Amino acid sequence: MAVKKMASDGVWQGENPLEFALPLLAVHVALVLLLALALRPLRQPRVVAHILGGIVLGPSALGRWGAFRRTLFPAWSGAALDTVSGLGLLLFLFLVGLELDFRPPFLAAAGLVPLLDVAVPAPRHASFLPLCVFVGAALSVTALPVLACILKELGLLGLPFGDTAMAGA
Repeated sequence: MAVKKMASDGVWQGENPLEFALPLLAVHVALVLLLALALRPLRQPRVVAHILGGIVLGPSALGRWGAFRRTLFPAWSGAALDTVSGLGLLLFLFLVGLELDFRPPFLAAAGLVPLLDVAVPAPRHASFLPLCVFVGAALSVTALPVLACILKELGLLGLPFGDTAMAGA
């Protein structure tokens, strides 16, 4: 695979900006935002619009059209999109974590770990506390991004109901 430059010298130099990583990434972001705005009249949480946008732009709809896929989502563009989306998700989860009370998942984990010993009679390599942390973390992150988006948009994230919903996810 050929190495791609990050930015072009410009359209005035005869270069196609969509053949460079940063301009194409800007187009990707603009497409997602425009699609979210177009789907806003459905009065659904933004995350639903993002999911529908992924379906429309992905291989289920427009992504089946070869010219669209080759022009706007060439194989080499995935690395920049994956990197930026991963950083965005990390930042979002960090900000959500600042607003949540994680005590309920960890209390639930402390109750589940002894039940695991009964249900799975196998030698355990982790002691009680690290296993509680692991199970608590697993309980607190299941479907977290989608649920957190919806609760944040509805203004329920910092309320007891929101914390309970996040713990139940």
